[in-house]
Amino acid sequence: MMTARLVEWGTAGRPLGGEAESGDRAVALEHEQGTLLAVIDGLGHGPEASDAAESAIEVLRDAPERPIEWLVRDCHQALRHTRGVVMALVSLRAERSVWLGVGNVEGKVIRPGLEPLSPLMLAQFGGIVGYQLPPLHASPLTLAADDIIVLASDGLRSDFKPDVRQTRPVQEIADGLLEAFAKASDDAVVLVARYLGAGS
Repeated sequence: MMTARLVEWGTAGRPLGGEAESGDRAVALEHEQGTLLAVIDGLGHGPEASDAAESAIEVLRDAPERPIEWLVRDCHQALRHTRGVVMALVSLRAERSVWLGVGNVEGKVIRPGLEPLSPLMLAQFGGIVGYQLPPLHASPLTLAADDIIVLASDGLRSDFKPDVRQTRPVQEIADGLLEAFAKASDDAVVLVARYLGAGS
């Protein structure tokens, strides 16, 4: 787990059984304006999926402060000769946060103490980054201190329910999600972030 100005996060993942590399990756990148969170799922599994995901992460690392629509388009250009990826991005900034999903990735925001309420869900646009890109529209994300953001590849069952008690470390939440909800048939990764608030 690392702590940034706006957020603290933890990640957990594993490759499909029998594979040495996972095509599902998660990354959190700090920059002067805030933090970029991303989950990237290289199509399929094995080395080619891993290479595609790593190529996308390289693009994000080069300029994490750019608008997320631009980052997805940059990834699309960089991945044209790979098998492609699906991805979810969250741009956290003190003045305005947004998120965007392309393909079958999950994103939820859950407020501790209000778990019975429906979580805020990431709007997903169909497509494959590197192959067929849909029109991109980032959605605004209004957060309160201690809100939990969960991004997951489709290697986790979509009905996952994280334990987001305020005292529970984000790394424990991520580890618990992977253990309880990872599918045996695919790579899997999950990123869990706790928003600390703009004044943190």
